[in-house]
Formats: sequence, structure tokens, C-alpha cells
Amino acid sequence: MPVPANKKLAIAQRRRQVADLYLQRWTQSSIAERVGVDQSTVCDDLKYVRREWRDSAVRDFDLAQAEELQKLDRVEREAWAAWEQSQKPAQSAVINGDGGNQQTRKSVRNRHGDPRMLEIILKCNAARRTMLGLDAPTKIAPVMPNGQEPYRLAVATLSVIELRALKRVRDRQLALTQGTETKDDDQTIADDRID
Repeated sequence: MPVPANKKLAIAQRRRQVADLYLQRWTQSSIAERVGVDQSTVCDDLKYVRREWRDSAVRDFDLAQAEELQKLDRVEREAWAAWEQSQKPAQSAVINGDGGNQQTRKSVRNRHGDPRMLEIILKCNAARRTMLGLDAPTKIAPVMPNGQEPYRLAVATLSVIELRALKRVRDRQLALTQGTETKDDDQTIADDRID
């Protein structure tokens, strides 16, 4: 027997509420008490919600990453709602007098919005981009474990003999990788003595 449309809507709304409370780190029993269902129903709802989160992800992220993305979404939704609320005009009323001689004065002050909410939204977007790997990787200069620059050979301080020895080592490595030997070792040593 098919489930009526209004019951489907009620289940979807309950699951949304269960998911929101779960993202706020409520326990299943606390959620069940708040929503008015059994704890086993909350458990089933969370299984459904997690599966839905996994299925809706663009790539196959593991469950922890999908949950973190959902938390970011919730924070961002709350920040957008707070931003909209902070843009509404502020109204105040003042009542003067007593008894039948009461005078009221209403004042309205326009507001431009709380920029802190936009900062939260931007931080959520940056965290989401980082988590999804959408930004270009940050280039990090190589350093040693102690924070010093790695050892570099200072060619300018080497003598001619040391430079020739380095050239011989490089030539031998090239010859070994190519499978040919250009000169034998005795000839190379003799060449060094002549120069």
C-alpha cells in the first residue's frame, strides 16, 4: 500500500529536524524526546539521512567528510538567516504618560546588515573548497626538520679539481643509466693529472 503524500512530507520534515539536531551533537535519545518518536526511529532516520548524504555527494567521499560538509551547510544556512535578519529595520516604541493620557512614539532605524555574518559565510565557503580540494595547492618551500634550508652544494666555492671530480661522477651516472661507459677510470685520472 503506497504511503500518502502528506505522510511522506511529515517523514521528510522529521528527518530534516533529526539531521539538524544530530549535526548539533544531540544524542539519539535526546533527539527522540524532542521530536516525539522512539529512539529506534531516530536511528533509522539517521541511517537514511547518512545514505542520502553519501548519495548526494559529487564524488565518493567517506561518511566523515560528508558529515563535515553537512555541518558547514548548516552553519552557512544559519549565517544567511542571521544576515537577512540583521538587514531588517529596527523598530522601537516609547510610551509616555499614565492612564488615559498615554502618548506613543514609534521609531524605525534602517540597518545595513551585520558583516560578521558574511565573514562566517566566506569562512564556510573556504573550508568547503579546502575539503573538496577545489583550490590550487599551496606551494611550500622545502626545509629540513629543524626549519633550516636543505643542504645545497655551493659550486662557486669548489676548486677546479673538485668540479672535475663532480663532472666525472655525473658522467659515470649518465653512462650507467645509458648502459655505456665513455672512458675507463685510468684514462680519466690521467686526464685530470694533465690538466
